[in-house]
Amino acid sequence: MDLTVRTEPKSIARPRPARKATEAPVHLVAAVLIASAIFVADTLTRLEVAIAVLYVAVILIAIRVFERRGVLVVALACVALTILSYFLSREETSPASGFINLVISLSAVLASTYLALKNQSAAIALHEAQTELAHANT
Repeated sequence: MDLTVRTEPKSIARPRPARKATEAPVHLVAAVLIASAIFVADTLTRLEVAIAVLYVAVILIAIRVFERRGVLVVALACVALTILSYFLSREETSPASGFINLVISLSAVLASTYLALKNQSAAIALHEAQTELAHANT
């Protein structure tokens, strides 16, 4: 599986300007630290608190660093961490509300992943259309 880290555009079709090569590792470290903190907080808090919704921040960082496949891998990792945390912090007090918060958290992660990837695709398509228009006018 190729998890290509995007440090600068590979072709003219990329809408983002070239980034410094040092920015991608900083974003990756930040995403890992944030995901770790969310996992610990989600595991230690009661099930009634939907801490795992904060994995949306990790997805938003990943969309800046990875291509589509890498973002999907990060999203699946966030889903796995959410489910693992649910089972590690299993309480007998109110399993129904804990399960509802699990579903809400998973829905938020998956919806934000879908929307971020759609936004990325639209930005790339817009940039490609602008590039074609610029070449057609010259």
